[in-house]
Amino acid sequence: MKPSKAEPGADMASNAAPKGRVTVPPKARKKPTVIQRMVIENTFRCQLLEVFSPSEIYVRLTTDITNSLQYHCPHKLQKLQRTPALGSFVMAPLEEHVYGRAEVRSVNDTENGVFVLVHFIDEGKYDWVHVGTLCEIEEQMFFHPMQAVQLALFGVECPSSKASRTDFLDESDGEDEEEKKEGEKKPRKKKKPTDCFWTVDHFERLKKVLSDYEDFQIQYIRTKKDKYGMKERALVQRMELFGIVDGKLEAIGPRFTAEAADLGVLYKRDLVYGSDTDSYGTNYQIRPELRPNSMSAWQMAISVDWGEDVGGIIAPKGYLPGTKVFDESFQTTFGAISPSVTTFTKELIRESYADENGRVEMFVVPIKELSPFEFYVIPIKRTPDLPLTGMRCSTILEQVLTLRQQFTDMLNAFYIEKQNRVFPDPLQTLRAIYERKIVFAVYETPPTESSVVARYRRVLLVGFVLVTDDPEMENDPSSWLVKVVFLDYGGTDTVPLTSLLQIHSKHCVQEPFTIQLVCPVNDIWPTVAKSNYEQRLSAIFRAIVPTDCIVSANLTEVMERPTSGAFDPKFAHIRPNVLVAKNLKETDRDDFLDKITGREFERAEKDARRRQDNELPKQLKVKKVGFGRIKRLHFEWITVAPEAEIAERPMTALAKPVSDMESFFLPRNRRR
Repeated sequence: MKPSKAEPGADMASNAAPKGRVTVPPKARKKPTVIQRMVIENTFRCQLLEVFSPSEIYVRLTTDITNSLQYHCPHKLQKLQRTPALGSFVMAPLEEHVYGRAEVRSVNDTENGVFVLVHFIDEGKYDWVHVGTLCEIEEQMFFHPMQAVQLALFGVECPSSKASRTDFLDESDGEDEEEKKEGEKKPRKKKKPTDCFWTVDHFERLKKVLSDYEDFQIQYIRTKKDKYGMKERALVQRMELFGIVDGKLEAIGPRFTAEAADLGVLYKRDLVYGSDTDSYGTNYQIRPELRPNSMSAWQMAISVDWGEDVGGIIAPKGYLPGTKVFDESFQTTFGAISPSVTTFTKELIRESYADENGRVEMFVVPIKELSPFEFYVIPIKRTPDLPLTGMRCSTILEQVLTLRQQFTDMLNAFYIEKQNRVFPDPLQTLRAIYERKIVFAVYETPPTESSVVARYRRVLLVGFVLVTDDPEMENDPSSWLVKVVFLDYGGTDTVPLTSLLQIHSKHCVQEPFTIQLVCPVNDIWPTVAKSNYEQRLSAIFRAIVPTDCIVSANLTEVMERPTSGAFDPKFAHIRPNVLVAKNLKETDRDDFLDKITGREFERAEKDARRRQDNELPKQLKVKKVGFGRIKRLHFEWITVAPEAEIAERPMTALAKPVSDMESFFLPRNRRR
């Protein structure tokens, strides 16, 4: 979607991130109506779901997410208020207390009511249900492909219905006299698929073969490309299906052909592409018959266990609209779409963290991008429960991390519950970031086997990026990434928009466990453009500042923070929860680390080896050579490309005016 002329950012294509392009958020989102099939282009372990014929087999990958794509009682149901159209997607009763995603295949109006034949796209099965049991499908359900994969056995050829069962034994005796004289065989006319169909005998033989296996594996068969170089997409994918016995793979296609050889089934070994194998119909009924009198009660009407019907909404009392609100103490307004987390200020530091000299003791978070322009620390709170006198550094850190882990466990226990997993509106979220409003959320990290890893983390949203060039996908929330700052763990990352949850106001009272700091060494502040001097200063700062012991500093607020409350996400030092660190020092040393960094930086700038070999710019590589009473570094210089050279001292961000759009988008240098 190209921004209109009335919108800022129409000329910001050059500011795109390496893996996508940056644009303004979409103005409106179209509700999706189609669930895509899962495209298999590799080899996967799978489980067998349904078998209707050799040309219609349904399997499901062992890594499926079917359970999370179902409604399990109790859950809110919104009844379908109309007769669904053919090919539309709905939620249909899979069991009495389970609803699954389904596609409408047929509608039958009988004297007993209107019944719908649905295909459960995650189970591969067909079933008849009353139209009154169908429910609306939630929007997020459209963004996950069908979990049931339909395939046809590759290389298996169905015999013609007009051919004898023994014709396949003497195919070479039909050559006429002209073919013998020419010395070559006339190619046989390929049978039309309409002349071939699978019979019940074929079906029974296939079921017998498949019953010998419990585990299966599918293998992708490459497809042809059209004149535009795009792969052909077929509704039924041709694949090799293997049964697994004692860790060994046995091909189902050749074995089925051998078992059904007397029925005229052939196996073509000279086929290359998936489209070379035809798909055949059957001469027997594979769809269930409509029998209203034998249907279960939950297939005729929604079970009373789901709750009462109030205006087309069926749910238990605690789930009904108006009776359960995710966060009663916060209401979304035009100015704020999320509750505000308590951030660090000068008053909070003075009351709970600073000593009588105004110094705060802390641990520096060891991140790869550590620099004086942006680094994160874990402040040590001075409370009666955490006395610092006479305690070892490791003991203090362990107690601080224990407090953080207890808070993390509380977040995990709360947001793991399905009713507490409320997704923010994607359009409102992107628009709020675009307008530089302060937005907090909870980021759901990918699940891990370790219970120590924080599953849910509080984050501050500071930017976004679009990762697709397809205009039709711009309304898809999965096409957007959001840049976040981790409030309790430090650092930043770019995460999917769909992985963010609304934060509850009761989780905003606890101040973050980390503070983002900026240390203006020699009064040098972050700059608009990437520069070599910033790289050199950051390398020296990482070598000087320790991350394995307690350091202390005087913390003050950033004086350049905008008074309007808005913040500029491009410059890390004027985000919320950012303080300025001065007089940084270790507890057992008298020298200030920022002064040492400035001194070593000036020494590196005057190093004669920097221009010794040639006049090309060089990148600084710092080595520690065993610090004694005085910290002194060893410098090495690595030549870089000429185009990487930028002004030695570019104008600082605070002095150089920038446009609104330029200051909004993520920096191309990917610094932070």
